[in-house]
Amino acid sequence: MPQVPLRVESELLKKIDRFARDKYETRSDFIRDAVVEKIKSETEEATTKDLILARYVKGDVTFKELSKFLGKKEAGKYKFFIKFFRDGDKRVERILKQLRK
Repeated sequence: MPQVPLRVESELLKKIDRFARDKYETRSDFIRDAVVEKIKSETEEATTKDLILARYVKGDVTFKELSKFLGKKEAGKYKFFIKFFRDGDKRVERILKQLRK
């Protein structure tokens, strides 16, 4: 398995070691599990975001509901581009993917 050097503050390392010890894991196992969980969480969030945006485009979700999920600033960004490209422009999907980054 490849190794990845990682720099963390000493206080964070102490916390990592304490949590790993409490779970009877090595430091590496604890960090690997945390990274896997973070990736899983980010992936689920992106999927949920895609679903709610698709429902907003269809009209199943209001702007108010979209704002509650994404926050007003981000929802406004999508609202502008979706409205601008609502006429069926094929570039909308590409632009939406860029906005998600």
